[in-house]
Amino acid sequence: RSSRRPSHAKSKEPPTAQPEATWPPISFLFSINPLPVNEEPSNGGVAPRSDQHGRWLPPLYQAGFATQGAATLYRWQNGIITPAPGYQWYNGAWWWGNRAAATFYRANTMFYCNPFDHFLAAQGDVSMRDMATAPFPNDRWYTFNFHHDEYALSRLDLGGAEPYLAGNGPRFIEQLGIGSWRNPDTDAPISGGLAGNLALLIALIAFSCRSQNLDNVLRTSWQNYQWRGHNHGSGRRERRGMVVSIYLDPENPQYSTTQTISDLEWTGGSLLL
Repeated sequence: RSSRRPSHAKSKEPPTAQPEATWPPISFLFSINPLPVNEEPSNGGVAPRSDQHGRWLPPLYQAGFATQGAATLYRWQNGIITPAPGYQWYNGAWWWGNRAAATFYRANTMFYCNPFDHFLAAQGDVSMRDMATAPFPNDRWYTFNFHHDEYALSRLDLGGAEPYLAGNGPRFIEQLGIGSWRNPDTDAPISGGLAGNLALLIALIAFSCRSQNLDNVLRTSWQNYQWRGHNHGSGRRERRGMVVSIYLDPENPQYSTTQTISDLEWTGGSLLL
């Protein structure tokens, strides 16, 4: 298969240290659905898959996944995360009362596989298709890479050109489980933080803790564009998977658009420092 990856063009504009505040500020909604696997063929599932070294890999077929767990809808607004009350999941969408459905922006699926491969991620909700027969780029699992900006800012992406973080010493690196992506150049500049694909970034934060601690971690550990850390145990367990979905905020139609969120990801400053 082709080694091409879905990618985003690198911004030619220098990022600011932090996205400039607007009023109302930029916002988006997101949900995190646990995605268990079904590896029991006798129960309609698919037998476990592994690489040549016997290390577990996530399924390629829809039948390999069990029913997704329920999700809470959250709002990110100018660096602060809060629950988004007043929304109900109905007919495949989050509805704000009976007024409007939140417009879908992006979803990614991520699994923690093992201490060697660490994370693998895919486009969209993989439980909705057979990846083995899907067209590119929906036909495979990816290790994530990065785009580098000149200010040592790393933009997380499935199709980044760089296999390592742009700078040295980010305080989030170990707790988010991305120590294997540490920059090997000891002379690299101090890290300018992390931005890029919001669904992947939120998934890394969710994997930093167990599901019962997730609400607290989201609300207190990632605030004002800073990683403040937490004292909870890691949630990185083999076969743990999740689907993170991003939506436009119907309560902020002027500043929550496809363009403003894309700019936040790919041309703005650090989202996590």
